[in-house]
Amino acid sequence: MTRPLSHDLIDAFRASITFRIVSWPADRQAEQALVSQRGARCFDHTGSFRRAMARGENAPIQLLVDASDANTAKLASAYASEITSAYKPA
Repeated sequence: MTRPLSHDLIDAFRASITFRIVSWPADRQAEQALVSQRGARCFDHTGSFRRAMARGENAPIQLLVDASDANTAKLASAYASEITSAYKPA
């Protein structure tokens, strides 16, 4: 069984010094991660990430950021953009 491409992208976030990756149950809403102050989360619910990458297209992902501190939210979004822009699947 091959490893999902989305896991490679998560590893790219894990390798950065900006993001700390934590597990979140699939049956819980992503917004709950923000409310519980567990942070931002990058995820793919539909499998569209894998399909788009296989076609060589830009793949949709969602990053939720707690914007209660606008400066931190802007920085997190900018860092995430850099990571996703540089991401090349193996």
